[in-house]
Amino acid sequence: MTVTINEPRTGDDDTVVELTTEEFETAKGNALRRLGFSYEQLAEQARRHDFDSSQALAVWSVIGGPLDQ
Repeated sequence: MTVTINEPRTGDDDTVVELTTEEFETAKGNALRRLGFSYEQLAEQARRHDFDSSQALAVWSVIGGPLDQ
């Protein structure tokens, strides 16, 4: 997943973006497709605490859950 920010971050941005369930599921599917993993494959990486990339860890931190389960 790639995020590009074209303005400096000041640290005082309290913006919250809320998604519908449908929007979240679409974003989740897009992120998994970009990574080339299924949810189950990414969950297995989380279970092992051994992610194939920093992008995989970043996506799991948003769509998966805590690493200590």
